[in-house]
Order: sequence, then C-alpha cells, then structure tokens
Amino acid sequence: MKVHLLRIDALTESDAAALREVFPRRVAAAERLGREPDRRRALAASWLLRHALGLEDEGRLQYGPRGKPLAVGCPPFSLSHSGDYALLAVGEAELGADIERVDPRRIWALRRLSSPEEVAWAGENPARWFQLWTWKEAVMKAGGLGLALSPRSLCVLPFAAGERVAAAGGTWYAVPVQGPEGYAVGICSARPGESAVLRDWSGLA
Repeated sequence: MKVHLLRIDALTESDAAALREVFPRRVAAAERLGREPDRRRALAASWLLRHALGLEDEGRLQYGPRGKPLAVGCPPFSLSHSGDYALLAVGEAELGADIERVDPRRIWALRRLSSPEEVAWAGENPARWFQLWTWKEAVMKAGGLGLALSPRSLCVLPFAAGERVAAAGGTWYAVPVQGPEGYAVGICSARPGESAVLRDWSGLA
C-alpha cells in the first residue's frame, strides 16, 4: 500500500489553475467553500488524485450511494484531509483512510461517539482519542457507509491489539502508518498483513 501526503500550503495558484482543467467539477466545488483553508484542503486532495493516483479524467470518478469514491481503471483508494494536510491511500484491496489533527479541545465530542471500552482505553490521552477516531473513519469509509454507520456502535479496539475488526459489511485489518507530528492517521485494509510506504509530496507540488 502507498500512502501519499501533501501540505496544503505547498499548492500555488498555478496548481489550482492546472487542476481546473482536469477536475472542473471538483475545483468548482472547492471554490464554493467558505473558508480558505477548506478550499485549499479540497484542492490538495484533487492534486493527489492527479499526481499520486495518476487520474487525468474527472469523468472516470464515480461515487457509491454514501459518497465513497472510485475511479475506473484505478486501484482502490481513500482520501482524507485535516489541518495542514491532505492524504491519499492507494492499495490493491478495499481500504479506508483518515487523517486528523490532534486537538484536545475536541475530545468531549469523540467521547460521545465512542463505546465504553474505547473511553476506558483512551482515558485522558489525546493521541489515543484521535487514533480511535481515525480508525473508526477508516472502517466507515472502507465499507462505503460513512456516517450511516453509528460511530458509537463500532468498536475498533481490536486494532489496538493487532486483531481484525468485522464491521461495515467486511473484515478489516489496521495498517500501521506514522503520520506527521501532531496528527493521527488511521488506515484499514481488507487484506491482512498490509504494510504501507509513506511519501510526502509537499516539496514537489
């Protein structure tokens, strides 16, 4: 599996103009976002689709009933963005990926979306809380259900013990990835024993 990172501040206006030629609908949707950081995160995700996945035709992008993206002729992939980064994971089996900036002020919200076992495991540790959340997001994305699957009903603690999670219509295995400092990354795959190669594109955009 390959995991691609891009800092949103690496993008230039010429990058955005070039993306507009390839992904006019995605870029138009990004430009409608109210906050500049949100716009840049969406553009960074599109940049990774083009340069890391090699997608040059927006018409090949399709979406499942709950919004899970796929691209005709491309391997399975999952996109995410948070804070200063966009992330793209690409594998040979179905997968899900999520990146989140660790923000202790949000723990109260994550606590409400977690099982009692998860609350006990995370305790007062912000890194554990956000690792839990990225694992949950990864499983929900991998199964194509998104938030149609209640996060509180999904216990991902087997991942912490190196075990599989059966949920969202599949069986998933955590893929260890070390994200940037201050961020949690959660990736799962339908294939056991996956390893990931991380590439940071920030100096190449």
